[in-house]
Amino acid sequence: MTGLRRRMLLVMVVLSAVAMTSVATLIFTSMRSFLLQRTDEQLDLVRVPLGAKLAGEQIKEPPQEIRHSLVNIFGVVRGPDGRFGPETRLGAGTSPADRPVLDDLPEIGSPKSVEGHAGVRYRLAAYSAFSPQQGTLYVAIPLTDVDATLDRLFVLVVVITAGVLLALLAFALSLVRMGLRPLDEMEATATAIASGEFHRRVAYVDKTTEVGRLGLALNTMLGRIEDALDQRSRSEQRLRTFVADASHELRTPLTSILGYAQMFHRGAADDPDDLHTVMRRIEDESSRMARLVEDLLVLARLDEGRPPRRAEVDVAALCRDAVLDAGAHEPGRVITGPGDEPVLVFADADQLRQVLANLLRNAVKHTPPGTPVEVVLTKVGGEITIDVVDHGPGIPAEYHERVFDRFFRVAAGRERDSGGAGLGLSIAAAVVRAHGGKISVVDTPDGGATFRLVLSGETRFPGSSQTRPSNG
Repeated sequence: MTGLRRRMLLVMVVLSAVAMTSVATLIFTSMRSFLLQRTDEQLDLVRVPLGAKLAGEQIKEPPQEIRHSLVNIFGVVRGPDGRFGPETRLGAGTSPADRPVLDDLPEIGSPKSVEGHAGVRYRLAAYSAFSPQQGTLYVAIPLTDVDATLDRLFVLVVVITAGVLLALLAFALSLVRMGLRPLDEMEATATAIASGEFHRRVAYVDKTTEVGRLGLALNTMLGRIEDALDQRSRSEQRLRTFVADASHELRTPLTSILGYAQMFHRGAADDPDDLHTVMRRIEDESSRMARLVEDLLVLARLDEGRPPRRAEVDVAALCRDAVLDAGAHEPGRVITGPGDEPVLVFADADQLRQVLANLLRNAVKHTPPGTPVEVVLTKVGGEITIDVVDHGPGIPAEYHERVFDRFFRVAAGRERDSGGAGLGLSIAAAVVRAHGGKISVVDTPDGGATFRLVLSGETRFPGSSQTRPSNG
């Protein structure tokens, strides 16, 4: 802030100096004009007695107001032929050598200041003489008192101006320091943040001042930057975890395939039973790896933020189809779904079908055989709720939020062959978020877990502002 402080002080001092100089010049000029005007009035008062003296007449008593200033008042008449007559003086301190220079003579009615032979300046005025034959009367008064007064006034003005400027400089320095102190604090805060102290904030946030509002804006910006950095750090951590988990999940089937391939080369091809086992396990692990890769691709597409391909979808029909598919894989389990009444939403049918399949597969896989599963569809106001209810062991409350994380398993030691890769619920959550809905898990009242999917119950058609509620 040194450069800014220096510039502000320079501007304030220059403006103050210009203002003070202008005022001082005005005062000095006004005083000089006043003194010269008073001197001219004195010239008008003494010209009569001085002219009478030059004409040899009886000198009248000078006016009372100028008696004290009758010092070496000079008078002379210039005839019509341009020649000067005898000179005369009034007052004390007269000296023949002490007289004005009569080279530059004024016009009548226009007094002017002229130099004297003894170095004393005079105020010289011209008047008409008592008769046209006598020519022009020139009267001069020394400006000694006027010059002394102006000299003292000049010194006084210079001293006062310099003193005021110094006082203003000190006051301005204090004012600038006080005004820029919040900026200095902001600079220190910015330096600390640049060194890694991202929690630092500007202390001065007064909304009534420009600097305070700047501090408030900086704090808001810093808060958003810190949140963005935290989000980026969390995203990077999730990415590292995701890559590590994906590598681990892919390594398991690859290791199995490699092991069975080596087993084939060690002689399993000669035994039909061993050959069948090797080929079956290679096929199983390949299928498992293909499913894992497909799930990863689905998540990657969802992470790109591509909007779903929406169309009018009957959610009730999707639920019934998902129940039929799950029942075909689990013929000994009771799986029930909603009735025949249609419930319409504007969504991507394929993605919703995948969500329902994942939720039913999750319910079937993690509950004991024969445990019933229900798909309950309800509509309240503008929201449609799909509950996939099971009556198995349930999910501990501390895992209700984490079950939607990628590669997360409630039972860490569960076999991957039965537990899957832990991506089904992650895909379901990503699809629901892409549709603007919500997904959560709650406890089933009689025991078990209920996965609840909430979607908007309005159907909005592309290219139209018309909105109508879904049926049901």
